[in-house]
Amino acid sequence: MLPFLKKIRHQLVQENRFSRYLLYAIGEIFLVVIGILIALQINNWNEEKKIRNYELKMLRELANVIKKDEGYFGSMVERLNQKGEAVDKLLQLRESKMAIRDSISKYFQVTRYETLFQYNSGPYGSIKSSGIEKISNDSIRTRMVDLYEFLIPRTEKILERLEGSNSKEEELMESLTERVLINRNGNQIIQRVIADPQVIYKPDFLQFIQVHKSNTYVAQSRIEAILPAMAHLDSLIEIELSSRDDK
Repeated sequence: MLPFLKKIRHQLVQENRFSRYLLYAIGEIFLVVIGILIALQINNWNEEKKIRNYELKMLRELANVIKKDEGYFGSMVERLNQKGEAVDKLLQLRESKMAIRDSISKYFQVTRYETLFQYNSGPYGSIKSSGIEKISNDSIRTRMVDLYEFLIPRTEKILERLEGSNSKEEELMESLTERVLINRNGNQIIQRVIADPQVIYKPDFLQFIQVHKSNTYVAQSRIEAILPAMAHLDSLIEIELSSRDDK
């Protein structure tokens, strides 16, 4: 193509047809500009495609993580609910004057269930570092930032503050129980048990119940507040991914 154009230009110059040569030169410049614009547009399309592919990849990863964290938080709520119910059972035993050692020990053990607050922020961290604006859906972007920058960190801080009262709870537990060696499935383990069922009538028992019940309620209510936000974000992502797959 270029040798052909050069031949025409050379011929026009030799024949001294300046006006035609000028038109040819303008046309040649126009073709070059059009070529550059087309190349830039193709490059922009390629970049946009990369961004959209990355967006879909991260949304899928985020959706998977949210589902797993929802399941974990749900199990935490269930465990906290069991702890709360155990406290209520202990209070019922105290009020009914039924100081049954095995029952008291059983419910005390439930109050010792551990609940570790943890979640996976990996996909959100990747999205944040590469640019939140790469998530094109405004609703997803807003809900995602609200969940990972406010709701979850706030809950984490509240639960961390509760750790301060756990030492008091532990101290009270020491005064109400004793450690014994028991055999469980062929293994020797140390476990706290109620040695004297009359401990449920001690002032320390009521203080333990008060601290434990308060901590359990706060932890459960905070985690329950996160779950609807996670479910909503997960639903928005699934809708977005489904609409992209249909295109």
